Amino acid sequence: MMPRFLASRRGEGLLAALSLAVLAVCGYYGYLFLRVATFNGIVDPISWRVVKDLPGCERPADCLLEGDRVLSIDGVTHEQYLQARAETPIDWLGEVTFRVLRGDSELTIVVAPGEPAPSQLIAAVSLLLLPALFWLMGLVAVLFLRPRDERWLVLVLFFHVTAVLFAAGSLSSTLLAYSSVVLHVLTWIFCPLILHVHLILPTDAFPRARRWLPLFYAAAGAGIVLDLTRVL
Repeated sequence: MMPRFLASRRGEGLLAALSLAVLAVCGYYGYLFLRVATFNGIVDPISWRVVKDLPGCERPADCLLEGDRVLSIDGVTHEQYLQARAETPIDWLGEVTFRVLRGDSELTIVVAPGEPAPSQLIAAVSLLLLPALFWLMGLVAVLFLRPRDERWLVLVLFFHVTAVLFAAGSLSSTLLAYSSVVLHVLTWIFCPLILHVHLILPTDAFPRARRWLPLFYAAAGAGIVLDLTRVL
């Protein structure tokens, strides 16, 4: 059952305010994502191989080139990054020092975030359209959908959780602004939430299965606690 307060005018105003807060979070993550667009897609996050040339470089010795093997970034080795990313964050917003292996030679290359290539900028903006779209659908649900019942509330939460999930996910590999932590938390919440949506929309389905929803949400809460002890 949905609290009657949320179906009132004051409750609608509260949800509208929360929607603006979600927009602010998505906007901030979007801003950071565009700031680091120079590095987007340059280094494979798993193998730490340079998968395409860093655009805008004139001298090969000062550039990241396709095929380079990254040995360390700002002094953080690949092994350290994989084992304890949260404890060894990289400041992607300033100058980033790459130590790379090119053939038989080790090179130190300092890269400062600059104007991303047009293809990188287009890719970054396209990715940011996803959280913007889900946030807009959530705002429409807050303002215009009737009746104000459980289906309405769950749909509003689904759109806004998804918006922040996409926004944080686009930035999570950099660990900036706790984006990785937010992604982990919302992923746990999203699992029972998407099940909840499917059980009540367009109409109530599988009423017996709905009895298990509190258990699924509780399991998600336990998963969040256990996950954060590992991530933080």
